[in-house]
Amino acid sequence: GKFDPVTSRVSVNVIAKSNIATAESSVIKLSDLKGPEGVATGSFLVNGPTAVGSSEFCIGPDPLRTSDAQTAAQHHTRDAKFVWTFESNALSHSENCFTIPQGEQVYIDVEVRNPIQADASVTAIFEANSSTDSAELSENLQFEFKSSALVDETTRNLIIIGLLLLGLIIPLALLYLLNFLTTKFLPVEQMVRAEYAVALQPGPAGKIVDQSGKPIQVDANDFRYLPDMPASKTLDLGLKGKSAARLPLFPLAAPWFEHQAPAGSRVISLYNGGSKSAASFASGQAAEISPNHADNWQLIIPDSEFLKPEGEALAGVLVVGSRMGNLPQYQNRVNEIASKPGLQRRVGEIRAALAAEATSTKPPKRSKGSAKSEGSAVVATPPATISAASIPGISNPAGGTVPPGQPGSPAIPGVPAPAPTGIPGVNPPAGTPGISNPNIPGAPKPPTIPGVNPPK
Repeated sequence: GKFDPVTSRVSVNVIAKSNIATAESSVIKLSDLKGPEGVATGSFLVNGPTAVGSSEFCIGPDPLRTSDAQTAAQHHTRDAKFVWTFESNALSHSENCFTIPQGEQVYIDVEVRNPIQADASVTAIFEANSSTDSAELSENLQFEFKSSALVDETTRNLIIIGLLLLGLIIPLALLYLLNFLTTKFLPVEQMVRAEYAVALQPGPAGKIVDQSGKPIQVDANDFRYLPDMPASKTLDLGLKGKSAARLPLFPLAAPWFEHQAPAGSRVISLYNGGSKSAASFASGQAAEISPNHADNWQLIIPDSEFLKPEGEALAGVLVVGSRMGNLPQYQNRVNEIASKPGLQRRVGEIRAALAAEATSTKPPKRSKGSAKSEGSAVVATPPATISAASIPGISNPAGGTVPPGQPGSPAIPGVPAPAPTGIPGVNPPAGTPGISNPNIPGAPKPPTIPGVNPPK
């Protein structure tokens, strides 16, 4: 199509550069503003008039606009916090107004501060007015600089190290919490348990027998039903010790389950599926067990039994857990435990641990226990303090080893210990002040068969 002609007229006042003071460049670059106490500095050149006398060059007190393009995730409102300063050697009639002589060049210095630090690119535009008797000109000056936040090096390094540690500690703590909440014994459901007063026969392959030296015969009433219990971290067997779930301090290591022997006794329980080193339980104060109580058994032997010569049987109490079944199944379970490989090896390890405890300068602390009964089983009184002189394999200054069954010999679970007869170096004479003779109320004194342990 055809377009109508358009005519436009604009009036422009043209001022000769020689009649006015002008800035050499309208864009001024400043140095970086670093930190809350930093200063961005710079300068720009103003040319004086050449055709007339001096010119007044004034800069506005506040910027027309400020662009503060921050790059950090958190933005700070700080436009009003910028403090601008303009200074020059030229004659100044008022703030930010300078007299530019004819034909001269004057540098005006610029400084800018801000107490709020941030990583940003800053642009500020100021209005500048130049005037003489015959002319006046307004122009815009653009100041540009970069702003950066400063962090103390030590603080920054500590923050980095702290974040790295948190990155490790938090997952490990959560894993430890998960282990703490989930590491429990399985619930006790349809489970039975029996206890037998037994003897551990020595030899290359140790064997558990009854107190008369014969294989253990399971009676129909030996295994007793246990009430159902939910999953738990511990199971207290009273005088037979306590089963407990254990957590390692380092959560990536596997948790384990152990049975802790009562005071004055040691425990043997050979568990093949354990995660702990066998050396951790060499002393017999605890033994690793299964998380399923029905798979566990414990042989509890008083410390005093290990004072016997290595060729003699050790008396103790055998605690056997099992799933509910029939009499042949219970008998097979007891027979399997009685001939378990490794029993004699565990006895040797415990003897060595007891010898080390007796000869150490600082013997381990052991709490005192008292003779109590649980159901039909009676546990002997705590044994006498172990000394280096009374452990087999170490010389006895009193003149030899005390024969079994005599005063000072180890106690047998379920049978009260005889009164001391005053053998020199073994027991004090009867009636010695401060020494009490052990006695279990209500327990009859059974007959002793020479060469074997008392019957059950």
